[in-house]
Amino acid sequence: MHLVVALACEARPIIEALGLKPRTPSGVFPVYLHANVSLVVSGIGKVNAAAATTYLHAVTGEKADEGWLNVGVAGHAYLSIGKGAVAAQITDAATRCRWHPSPVCNDLLDAWELITVDRAEHDYANAAMYDMEGAGYYATAQRFSAVFDVAGDNLAGSLTLSSSEGDVNGSFTLIRTSDSEIDFQFNAGSDE
Repeated sequence: MHLVVALACEARPIIEALGLKPRTPSGVFPVYLHANVSLVVSGIGKVNAAAATTYLHAVTGEKADEGWLNVGVAGHAYLSIGKGAVAAQITDAATRCRWHPSPVCNDLLDAWELITVDRAEHDYANAAMYDMEGAGYYATAQRFSAVFDVAGDNLAGSLTLSSSEGDVNGSFTLIRTSDSEIDFQFNAGSDE
């Protein structure tokens, strides 16, 4: 399983829960590995997501038969903050390109359109999730991937990102609720 995550604060609970260790040498993007799982921290934006996906594919042996997943925080008009969902359709707002990923976890997770924007969205004009990486990631790894986001913003409130490190004002907890279900919980407050 290969995971592409934009921010270190989004990756941290996954790294800890799965016992991932930093790859050495470190390379262009931070990569974490353990057993058959790899994770790359891409940074914000479509270009970074596409580049990091390509980089992780190269450093892990370019195998096309392994699972890929983009995990991150997205905005949504009314999806509860901390609620996970999978992208049923991905739209690049700038180019209007659209993708329809294969259904993943349909019986476990809500599915929404994901609109990838170049700047953070706060109006949520459509009943969709909004992020800044999904289209870049999926355009690169579309033959073997899915996008999973956790709501970080809605019309009632939002998480705050610091510009210096890109951390969220709070912390995420990865919760395994059963063998087949994983949930994320956001804890408000200062992030380490």
